[in-house]
Amino acid sequence: MTVIFESEAYKQNTNIAATHVLIIGCGEYPNLTMQEFGGLKSLTAPSISAKAIADWFLSGEDAMPIGKGLQSHEAFCNPAAPLGTLTIFMSPKNSYETPWGAVISTARPTIANIRIAYLEWLNRLAENNENRGVFYFCGHGVSNGINQYLLADDFGDDPSDLFASAFHVSNTIHASIRKTSASLFFFIDACMEFNEDLVQQIDEPKSLYNGPRKGVPKTRNWAVIRATTTNRLAYAPKNGVARFTDSLLCALKGHCGTQQAMGSNFEVCATHLRDAIADFLVFSQRSISGDQQVLGEANIEGNGKIAMHVLKQRPLVLLELDVDPEGYRPIARAFTENNLIGRDTRSLSNGPARFLMHQGEWTYGTNALNNEYVEQITQGFFTGAALSCCFKVP
Repeated sequence: MTVIFESEAYKQNTNIAATHVLIIGCGEYPNLTMQEFGGLKSLTAPSISAKAIADWFLSGEDAMPIGKGLQSHEAFCNPAAPLGTLTIFMSPKNSYETPWGAVISTARPTIANIRIAYLEWLNRLAENNENRGVFYFCGHGVSNGINQYLLADDFGDDPSDLFASAFHVSNTIHASIRKTSASLFFFIDACMEFNEDLVQQIDEPKSLYNGPRKGVPKTRNWAVIRATTTNRLAYAPKNGVARFTDSLLCALKGHCGTQQAMGSNFEVCATHLRDAIADFLVFSQRSISGDQQVLGEANIEGNGKIAMHVLKQRPLVLLELDVDPEGYRPIARAFTENNLIGRDTRSLSNGPARFLMHQGEWTYGTNALNNEYVEQITQGFFTGAALSCCFKVP
């Protein structure tokens, strides 16, 4: 399996509390188009998106050489469960260059490879109840109108049994929570569009890990956040990071969290991430005239307060300010200020102005060169991740 990283601490003692990450990016699907299955084609975003997620986890102090790791608002950090292992599969199969410069060949994300890696991931997680498990998938997904099924890269390799290379997301999760007591986080960047061929199959795709439906789950803290809702598509720019993954990374890079009760750090949990992803997804699609991606509902069991990531500074808010009509932009200015920081004023001549501020109470508004319109000013207590405001100029 393509284990990119294994910490020295975990090598010495596999029972320590750690975060174990499994990342899958399925994009090539070399035999999918030959089957003419639902019009699905190869994808460019999954390998790029998988690499971006891996880079975020591996750029922190846990994986990088001493003194080279990025801070918590730029890369993974969790003192209670440092990064223990990271496994990645990508297609098209190619080399992954780590943030510290090592070049490692990745294995193809076939259903057999994914199953083996998934069981190894679960076994690692079972070694300590305080472990965190992160599962990330980017690639094709389909739905029968209720459940979501993800397609491994070898989907279509066996035309006599196409769905042998697909797996049932919900059943995989429900089997997994009866296998380990660790806290689990699933991020699924895939479509949930209804597929008639799937419905007509005699046997539905299996889960990655088989287990009983009965019995009390070992873990009470798990969450799955999907890129979109039932019967909808997920989108990605060509040769770019998928919209959901991009919003997830923006959220993780310092834009959400709640201060610890007995400390100065801020814990980033599933509930925070879902809200912040939603904010960034809306924010990023403001100028997109085509189909808008709708974030899927987060399924969270437990209080949703187990930290996947920890910030060592107050979360940031991305605020965009503009004026309407746009014709005022050449003379317009936007500003923010609070009791601790003086006024930050920026021109709108090149379009909307963006400000990065810490969560809290702020005053913001707009005025014009030579006082060509009356200054508009308002106050707000910002706790969201990203938002925009457009002032109507009379």
